[in-house]
Amino acid sequence: MKAASAGSRPQSWRYATLLVLLMLGQATSAIPSPLYSLYAAKWDYPPFLTTVIFAAYGAVAVVAILVSGALSDRYGRRPVLIAAVLLLLAGLAVFVFAAGPGYLVVARMLNGLGIGAIVLVGGAALLDVSPERAARSGTLTAIAFNVGIAGAALGTAGLAQTGFHPLLLPYLADALIALVLLVLLLTMREPHPSAGAAPLGIPRPHCLLYTS
Repeated sequence: MKAASAGSRPQSWRYATLLVLLMLGQATSAIPSPLYSLYAAKWDYPPFLTTVIFAAYGAVAVVAILVSGALSDRYGRRPVLIAAVLLLLAGLAVFVFAAGPGYLVVARMLNGLGIGAIVLVGGAALLDVSPERAARSGTLTAIAFNVGIAGAALGTAGLAQTGFHPLLLPYLADALIALVLLVLLLTMREPHPSAGAAPLGIPRPHCLLYTS
């Protein structure tokens, strides 16, 4: 009886954890941008490679968004978010140990997969945890996105100006927060009440044609 009651104990911290996770995802997306000029000076690669890095990130993020929703409906929000945080950490590790411009492409692709999943599945998990706060969740999610992007971009740019390990410290700080969130996700109960019941179907991208 005691074990059962402990297992059903409410986890009021889940909502805040998911908001911080959404913030972290956007922060991770913003960190490298102020550093590309430093990487280009360090390895002397042509400007078009920066475009390749952005394109690779965007492409895999779209794939993650398309796939992660169906996976979380079928297998649960929690395992997908855990995998997403692990992808973030893998990308951060590649940034830290990068030895050439090719590493930046790999790092951004890993981060893109994780961030795409966090944006979609993290938002869905917020609604699962607190459906009665749907409107407020939308507002708080937008705030979390903006705070994450602005804080990471300004902090990283400041380090780049000072020259105090700008290619290391932002990634380490981000990884530390990600590790804390990973521990919380591992102890979190599954937010999606009907996980396992939904069929696994990946939505196909489509376009809408507008005529005047």
